[in-house]
Amino acid sequence: MKSHAPVLEAPSPGRSGSARVGWHLLGPRAATVGFVGVLVLLAGFVAASGFTVHHHADAIVDQYELSRGIEAVRRAALDEGLLAGVGGEGRDAGGMRLARSGREFSIAVSSLRTLLEPADQPVLDDLVIHHDEVIRAAAVVLEAEGRPGVVGPARQRFRDAAMELRTGLDRLAADYRFDFDTAVADLEETDRRTIFTAPMVLALCLGAMSLFGLKLRHYRRRVEHQTLHDTLTGLPNRQLLHDRANQAITIARRTGASTALLLIDLDRFKEINDTLGHNYGDLVLSEIGPRLHQRLRDSDTVARLGGDEFGVLLTNLAGPESAVRVAEELAAALREPFRAGDLTFDLEGSIGVAVAPDHATNSEELVQRADIAMYLAKASHSSVALYRSEADRHSPEKLALLGELRDAIDGGQLALYYQSKHAVPDGWVCGAEALIRWIHPIRGLIPPDDFIPLAEHTSLIEPLTTWVIEEAARQVQLWAAAGLHLSVAVNVSARSLSDARFPTQLLAIVDAAGIDPSAIELEVTETSILREPERARSVLAALSELGFSISIDDFGSGYTSLAYLRTLPVDVLKIDRMFVSNMTNVPNDAVIVRSVVELGHNLGLDVIAEGVEDDATCRALAEMGCLTAQGYFWSRPIPAAEFLPWAMSRPEPVIPEG
Repeated sequence: MKSHAPVLEAPSPGRSGSARVGWHLLGPRAATVGFVGVLVLLAGFVAASGFTVHHHADAIVDQYELSRGIEAVRRAALDEGLLAGVGGEGRDAGGMRLARSGREFSIAVSSLRTLLEPADQPVLDDLVIHHDEVIRAAAVVLEAEGRPGVVGPARQRFRDAAMELRTGLDRLAADYRFDFDTAVADLEETDRRTIFTAPMVLALCLGAMSLFGLKLRHYRRRVEHQTLHDTLTGLPNRQLLHDRANQAITIARRTGASTALLLIDLDRFKEINDTLGHNYGDLVLSEIGPRLHQRLRDSDTVARLGGDEFGVLLTNLAGPESAVRVAEELAAALREPFRAGDLTFDLEGSIGVAVAPDHATNSEELVQRADIAMYLAKASHSSVALYRSEADRHSPEKLALLGELRDAIDGGQLALYYQSKHAVPDGWVCGAEALIRWIHPIRGLIPPDDFIPLAEHTSLIEPLTTWVIEEAARQVQLWAAAGLHLSVAVNVSARSLSDARFPTQLLAIVDAAGIDPSAIELEVTETSILREPERARSVLAALSELGFSISIDDFGSGYTSLAYLRTLPVDVLKIDRMFVSNMTNVPNDAVIVRSVVELGHNLGLDVIAEGVEDDATCRALAEMGCLTAQGYFWSRPIPAAEFLPWAMSRPEPVIPEG
């Protein structure tokens, strides 16, 4: 798309300078005519009015700078993620958040201290003390995680300290907001009085008022521009983007066209700041706007929303497809090298696309859903993603379901069903996989695909995983007491693989159940391993050393590097059902299955085939050397009470003589 939309700029320093020179020349001219009777008096009045306007205008700027400093302290102190409640994200992540909040607050306080009057310094000192109390209270919450009797009071102390800090900040901001409004009111009152200067000196009054008006307009433009634009890049900020988005959505309703918001997050930008410093990062950020404008129309808006996040508002589009095409062009533009000083950088951007009225009816919804789409792009390692409602875990229905899941974990609404694993081709039961089911008192049976993804995006996945493993371990012990000795496979989330405490917690569960760790097989997906590969490898190694069996589930559907697979402490590969179910009809699927079987055996791993639904598939697997399988050919997942008698009735293994 052709466009050379200009980057909005701050008011020109040259114009500001000329106004200032004209203002200073006004005094001597008024003094010259002051020798003539009443003109001296009126000239003095004009000069006094000018001094007052100048004083109040400067006061407005000073108050504006103070309000910016106070707002910076507010943002640093009232970090939304911190005040939403610490905990649930792990002690290490929580500690990093606290340290970052402390650093940002200290920087903001130092800047504000240079602007405050001496009389207000004690107020700022009190805020620092309150902030220290919040940080200490948050640290106590982190230390108390996992101890229900301690974490509740710790959270309450944290909330009380945060509320006291918020109150102090609100009080300080209100005081200076009142001063700002007073300064503006004083300036406007002086302006009105000056307009009605005596007619006998109309020429002088017009000249003085032109200077007054010029200076006032200059300051008003400056304040308005700084309020609605980013200081570093000169681009519109979040507030102005919201205003324009609401206007565009209103127009789109009348015309039937679409309005789209593209939310852009720069990948690898943090590496520039961390390695070379913020000066180089600022140079790169300053290039983003001009580069994006080259691919846009004059009617489109590029805004900086903060940090390395940018927004692009597109108007008068045919539909979502047009927005995605523009996003792909912008992604290509971001992949072109950036120059900062003598260095060249390669960056990419993850772009989320949301369209009104298809996905949203106002700017807040549009931003929220573009943000969801942006995280979809990051999660799928693609440059562009369009918002999908099924991926929105914030929808009212899903939020309600998530709230009910909290009660279901402790309320006895969850159950484990078990699907048997069989030796090929004899068919005797050699293991089982535990599959969670939610028996809702009103909605009935809720499939795991409806609630597991919700839990994985919240801290609920941790108690849910703990419940599954505890229940599976208990069932293994009960079966063993009845004479059925089987290992049970359970699925483990990516969040568990990022938690260094998980191996110890898991060992405590099997010890409490009185079973050997080898009786629990942990199934992990390729995607969960690759999310944080080094940490996942460390956790898997610890689990393997404790005696747990590790299985890679749905193998072949992800992107696991074979070289990386060789370094993992893996015991089992489970071939994804999409290859197994059609292998007797689709030659390529059969080739893939055979290759995975040979790969597993060459690496010294057991191989299990999922999705076996007929005898022909079972026999084909046996010919390939795959000795274990599961699927509807033998049994669907069944409740634990039914599984024991069913498994005991199956053929037993044939043990060769000698």
